[in-house]
Amino acid sequence: MYFLVTTIAAAAAAVAYAYHLSRLRRGDKFRETLGPDIHPKTIAALLKEGAEGELAQDGLWLKENARELAERFGSQWVAVVHKEVVAVSRSEDEVWAAAKSAWPALTPFVRWLRSRWD
Repeated sequence: MYFLVTTIAAAAAAVAYAYHLSRLRRGDKFRETLGPDIHPKTIAALLKEGAEGELAQDGLWLKENARELAERFGSQWVAVVHKEVVAVSRSEDEVWAAAKSAWPALTPFVRWLRSRWD
């Protein structure tokens, strides 16, 4: 009986590890596609929503317009909702809070925009 319980526990742990590893790899895939410095809460929401959702579309819009936006907001965290910049700050927590207060029902796409000096 002990052997059976131990085997089941080990199998459950292996499945849980594989699940979390796959989520981590998918998060890395989002970073490769949408930019390296994405807020952890944005990554978590992307993992839930998937690559075809509104949040990913905001990330693609931000990536496509990164050069222009970096000229205006470089070296800062930028929050985008519906392909519109809704908050900018040097603090990732401040920009997240500002975006959530402006759009409480939506998850903002938050990422660090590098300036050419970063």
